[in-house]
Amino acid sequence: MRDTRRDAFGLMARAFAILTLVLRFSPVLAGDFVPPGQLERVVILSRHGVRSPTKGNDTLQNFRKPTTPPWPDFGVQHPADLTLKGALLIQRMGAYYRKRWAALFEPDACPNRTFFWADRDERTLMTARSLVGGLAGGACDLRVRETTEATDPVFHPCKPPAAENPPVLKEQVGLVQAVVDCCSEKLCEQIERTSCQLQDLMDDKKTYDQAYDFIQSFGEILLFEYAQAFEGSDFAFGKIAPAQKGEWMKLLAIHADLFNKKQRNGGVALLQGANLLYHMAYAIKNGAPLIPPSADGATPVNFVVYVGHDTNIANVAGLLGLQWPAGDYPANDVAPGAALAFEIRRSAPNESNEYVHPVMLAQPPDSLRGDGSEIRSVPLPISGCNGPNGSCAMSDFVKIVKNAIKHDENNACITDWRDLGD
Repeated sequence: MRDTRRDAFGLMARAFAILTLVLRFSPVLAGDFVPPGQLERVVILSRHGVRSPTKGNDTLQNFRKPTTPPWPDFGVQHPADLTLKGALLIQRMGAYYRKRWAALFEPDACPNRTFFWADRDERTLMTARSLVGGLAGGACDLRVRETTEATDPVFHPCKPPAAENPPVLKEQVGLVQAVVDCCSEKLCEQIERTSCQLQDLMDDKKTYDQAYDFIQSFGEILLFEYAQAFEGSDFAFGKIAPAQKGEWMKLLAIHADLFNKKQRNGGVALLQGANLLYHMAYAIKNGAPLIPPSADGATPVNFVVYVGHDTNIANVAGLLGLQWPAGDYPANDVAPGAALAFEIRRSAPNESNEYVHPVMLAQPPDSLRGDGSEIRSVPLPISGCNGPNGSCAMSDFVKIVKNAIKHDENNACITDWRDLGD
């Protein structure tokens, strides 16, 4: 892995210092869903924020003819880096966390009973630091932890299974082709053609993987462009205007369809997501993370955040059977900066039983394009749970998790094992 990740945000630091106090006091919307009961702790799995495309410009340009407009500049150092706008939107999420779960934090004090663990990619580490900036403010110095290994086994415990890609409809290929105007001569030469389109690449084994990856990701690139407030030829090459949301959302729907069919698949979700679900479930039940051992001494924590990728959220949600409505996004889409949060509550202060309330938090597309202040929350019932207000009794939640991760047959993909108990 490259070691070019920005230390303490580098170029972002000045902008963060300016906005920290403003973002700390972002309001919770009146229509926000907040479960009743006494809040004990929260465990969150967050996706990184708005990033640049994962492929470099030279690779992306192969999917465009030389006479067409270039890909827009996201203002980052490397492909897939978190953008400055993405970091500021994530700070909004951190400020929202502080407001929504204010009962866990002392007023006007640093939230020291927190634990942040991020995957080692630049975009995930910078997202975690952005969340800290919004949650804690500039005067607090909260640590964001990461593994010292080249690859983090919490997020990537096993080599991804060689799962087949879901079928792509010709209509889906055609929708992308109409906007992209593929392809360059260089790409067509790989299938021994002087000119070609995306469907030709999909029909040839030598170029199928390249074409599939591009088709699957293109709609999401448009969402990133929308969040960056791009206009004209910088958005969808000028083929679709940002205001024509119904048109470019069709392309985002292609991404969501192909992505979820693969990542929520039982076999893929089990191998890739069981370990993360187990680590989260341990923190949900015990109020302490498994890693690193005895983190920060014996002080218990009440706010645990894991920062990873959309694949991680899709895997964990697939294992638990969690679904969320479309709203402004395609069904089960994992938006940039979206968070799968588990609130642990007691029905009353003297109640001994704890209940788990899963909720999905996300900024709608127009909020991503704007200042990020609108954040929506949706309750996520777990099948087999019958607790108050759609919650899950802790004992039931633990049983569901143990059944989902299949430890006995999947132990090679689960680290730091300690039995979750009953």
